[in-house]
Amino acid sequence: MRKTRAKLGSGNVFADLGLPNPGQELLKARLTLQIHKIAKARGLTQVQVGEILGIKQPHVSTLMRNRAGNFLGRTGCWSFSPRSDNMSRLQ
Repeated sequence: MRKTRAKLGSGNVFADLGLPNPGQELLKARLTLQIHKIAKARGLTQVQVGEILGIKQPHVSTLMRNRAGNFLGRTGCWSFSPRSDNMSRLQ
């Protein structure tokens, strides 16, 4: 039987896996998780979350399934650009 060796991670799984733009990917993952937690805690539907963030329900569904990468535009910014006032309304 082979022993499995473990290595202490850096705290950024995206960097540990050698993926491009690991800082950006970690930020997207954290933001996605925060949006999901707030929506669940407030009992918001995907339609309501979409109205708050200014995106359509299918995009919320994609986001909630942790597919934040689909929201990247050509500039490398989230294409739906949640404004700070929209994010504070979500909280």
